[in-house]
Amino acid sequence: MKARKSNCARIFFDRRDFLKSLAAGMICASGGKLLGGQTAVTARHPAFHTRHIPVEHLNLETPMGRDVVRNGLCDAIKPDVLKQLRDLGVELVEMRVAWWEIEPEPGRFDWSRTLRDMDVVLNAGLKVGMFAWFHYPPAWYDPEHKIHARFRAVDNSVESAVLSLWDPKTVEVYDRLLGVSADVLKGRLSFVYNSISGTYGEVDYGVHSKHYRFSSPAGGYPLGDRCARASFAGALKEKYGSIDALNAAWGVRAASFGDDLVPKRPFAKNPLKQRDDCMQWATGSLLDFTDRVCGLYRKHYPGVTGGLPMGHVRETMEIGQIKSLAAKVAAKHGLTARWTGCAHLKSFDRSNLLARRIASAAHFYGAPFGTEAALILEKENAANGLYESLANGAALIHDDPQNILRAVEVHRQLRPGMVVDPPETSVAVFYPVEDDLLCIDGFSWEDLVANCAALRRVTDYDVCDSYMIADGYLKKTRDLVFPVSSLLREDTARAIVAFVVGGGRVWLFGDTELMLLHQSTTLVKLAEKQGVSLHGLEQVSSSGLYRFSDWNSLARYLIRQTFSIPDGGEPCYRTMHKQYESCYFPRKACIEIRPR
Repeated sequence: MKARKSNCARIFFDRRDFLKSLAAGMICASGGKLLGGQTAVTARHPAFHTRHIPVEHLNLETPMGRDVVRNGLCDAIKPDVLKQLRDLGVELVEMRVAWWEIEPEPGRFDWSRTLRDMDVVLNAGLKVGMFAWFHYPPAWYDPEHKIHARFRAVDNSVESAVLSLWDPKTVEVYDRLLGVSADVLKGRLSFVYNSISGTYGEVDYGVHSKHYRFSSPAGGYPLGDRCARASFAGALKEKYGSIDALNAAWGVRAASFGDDLVPKRPFAKNPLKQRDDCMQWATGSLLDFTDRVCGLYRKHYPGVTGGLPMGHVRETMEIGQIKSLAAKVAAKHGLTARWTGCAHLKSFDRSNLLARRIASAAHFYGAPFGTEAALILEKENAANGLYESLANGAALIHDDPQNILRAVEVHRQLRPGMVVDPPETSVAVFYPVEDDLLCIDGFSWEDLVANCAALRRVTDYDVCDSYMIADGYLKKTRDLVFPVSSLLREDTARAIVAFVVGGGRVWLFGDTELMLLHQSTTLVKLAEKQGVSLHGLEQVSSSGLYRFSDWNSLARYLIRQTFSIPDGGEPCYRTMHKQYESCYFPRKACIEIRPR
């Protein structure tokens, strides 16, 4: 195998040799250089997927519908496009299967378009994956929504066509349709994306899309259907026992559990305990539904590799997603936890927070991590997306046809050297998921992103939240950084204090304050009761609680590894992996990788 030198200060593999080696299952790389027989490292390369969306599904009168066409999703199965993609290393095409299309009449299934398109892909020498949108019913199915509940907005009673996850019949529908689809399609499929709910079949309940012919956005946050309200009332009755106890906790005057107890919009104007009860019920319901649906996929598609898609930049009540717990479900079912917004914030240091949010949880719980581009990525953003995948240990990279073809030279140059190697760091950022979900006054998403970007410019970091801490995450880290003020549940705060007492270090940026949820005390006061005081950087030791105001000053206390890749004075981002180290030079759109 020969290597050829690039003008980007790294040596890239010849593409044809790479594809041969990829088929053989191994490539040895050191800064792009082959190691011969000396200290060779066996490299595993990420799977490379793209997708096809049939134009028959789209509402082309919407801007988003036209963007889907613009990004080549409808043309992905044209023979010339498939050849180009295959030559660039794409190995599988995700195909959409919608209930709205496949069962035009009760009990009569039409697979003609689906089978035709899948066979085109298979005959071109690529594999097929399925993304089944069974939450979008055909027009004949319960058109008045009297038998089967649909998602309904809380505040304006707008009803969607999407099946409610709180109606038990939804799981029954999925079970039936997965069984029917498996009988027809299983022999053609090499990958199954476990479709859950919401607009895009991801782990959420948000319904806001208009660009599909079967779309019907609900607006607001869709917790208002009859099954959802009954479920929430039941959860409250189980927790409080009596309406008087609920009234005392919330500070309201409800007459019975039959009252309308779901918080109104704006969500932040409702009592905090009411918001918290609603948040825990809604997110828990979604996770339980996700777990059950993933179980159905395992039942009907045993042995078929799969993924669990997770989208949306933020985690709010409009979508109900807690990404760390969704990754935990993915691990339970042996699925790749796939982040569907790769490079969305258009710079590596900003977008990395979103990818690492899922990647950290996936690696902690034992799931592979994967990425999917956030629809249209312009050429200048392509290298950011590829390094986001590499730096977060992606085992699967999913990109749209035109994203690849408009940046074809970037893909030819960078992607053959990509390896699957999870990052290693002793630094973790605390992700304030409760603040976002509960609409806590003073929480700034923009500050969180900006501060994490500033940290990533000086060192790599993992991301953890209260749920991961409850599952023992702090045992695997040394430094915990709070980039913004956050509300902490008491058990989270006590675990953090115990972490400090046991030899860990906690860092508070600027005027960050850590209040306890539903209490008037702070983490600093809890720590003081355990003999731990808050200090500045002038008194740093091997453990403790510290406040700092400059990310560069903090870096010298956090960085433990020694990197061997020279930067030549160029701005760069570094990642230490389990087997490799990598360095990304954004100005040159270059990536260098070499064994540790």
